[in-house]
Amino acid sequence: FEKRSEYRKYEMETQYSFRNKQNETLTKHPKSINGQPFEITSCQKCTIHILDHCDQVQIDHTSKTKVFIGASSESIFVRNCQHCTFTIACKQLRTRDCKDCTFYLYCKTEPIIETSVDIKCAPFNGAYPSHYKDMPSANLDPKQNLWF
Repeated sequence: FEKRSEYRKYEMETQYSFRNKQNETLTKHPKSINGQPFEITSCQKCTIHILDHCDQVQIDHTSKTKVFIGASSESIFVRNCQHCTFTIACKQLRTRDCKDCTFYLYCKTEPIIETSVDIKCAPFNGAYPSHYKDMPSANLDPKQNLWF
């Protein structure tokens, strides 16, 4: 790479995102993200597991997909998603223009739901072997869940 920006773009596209996927099971294993931001865009009929702590996450234009995010230290933005199930632990959840989605949520703050319909929320119900380490790494206290 001749420029740092080229390398950063390559890393984001190959290591820190899932884009334009269909009918796949996609997993980021522990220590593969290590606190970096992540992006999920235009995934259809997938199962996605983020089994590491991460920074901000953006999920856009995704449908009929199950998404598990174990521990995000920042905001998770869910936009223009339909018929999805999300299991998310994060500092803040923001949704916009979503339809028929279910959120199993751990959230440090109350979720912000904008111009979305048929949204269901319930308490976080997931875990994985190193989850107990990733929650504190993302500055999340399991005893303080404002999922409602």
